[in-house]
Amino acid sequence: MQSREGWFSSLDRTARGALKRARDESDRAKLRYIGTEQLLLGLLAQPRGIAGRALRSFGLELESVRMSFAQTRAASQEHTVADSEQRSFENLQLTAEAKAAISRAIDSARGSGTNAIATEHLLQGILDLDSGTAVELLRGHGINLAALRARTVQLAALGSSASRRGPRGSAATAEMHVVERPDWGVPASSGVRSNVVMCRLDDAQLDAIDILIEAGVRANRSDAAAWLIGAGLDSKSAVVDAVREKVAEIRRIREDAKTLAEDADATG
Repeated sequence: MQSREGWFSSLDRTARGALKRARDESDRAKLRYIGTEQLLLGLLAQPRGIAGRALRSFGLELESVRMSFAQTRAASQEHTVADSEQRSFENLQLTAEAKAAISRAIDSARGSGTNAIATEHLLQGILDLDSGTAVELLRGHGINLAALRARTVQLAALGSSASRRGPRGSAATAEMHVVERPDWGVPASSGVRSNVVMCRLDDAQLDAIDILIEAGVRANRSDAAAWLIGAGLDSKSAVVDAVREKVAEIRRIREDAKTLAEDADATG
């Protein structure tokens, strides 16, 4: 990557967490490399971060995407790590496509006026590729890449606005158009909106919306936002915390069950 060898140290905390989860996904699948699919899974698995929020707003969930990658892995051309790629970047062996995505993520970060690489830059790096397993899967799910890119930029701008106004948890928040699901064929910047709730939410409250939907407490993002705002955001915090704990427990049980099933298949 020319002078980009120190890219790992430029990752912010959330992006580092996503890369750690990408490595976990590689280990889980017993692979010796990290490709764009592991990067995408890592972004989805990271509970915080703009990239995961953007992906989930298009209906993508970790388990279903993981299964899709498992089914298509054998047919993918990405998974050969070329000789020139054999060296390790912070103990991560990258496919050529993953390396290209990170290079573009660096450009994306610099283009936004920062040297810190965040999850949104990693996702934009993936989306800027014309090929790669992650791009192929997104297209296969009928997702308009331009719309996803626009949504990512929108969320990044809102997050930047919130950080300029004050720290998370303070009264300073960003105005957010919460949409149940964007029109996958129309870029989010086009002004097309559906089931919109106008509200002011910070990162923690946006995470709470995702938790409420995953637990089935609320049907969609608009419903969850309206419920949070209805009687005051703070009054619902105890309920959200309890739901978050239960969701985390369910995730652990699900992972344990999947591991047991995989072990049974391996010994069968």
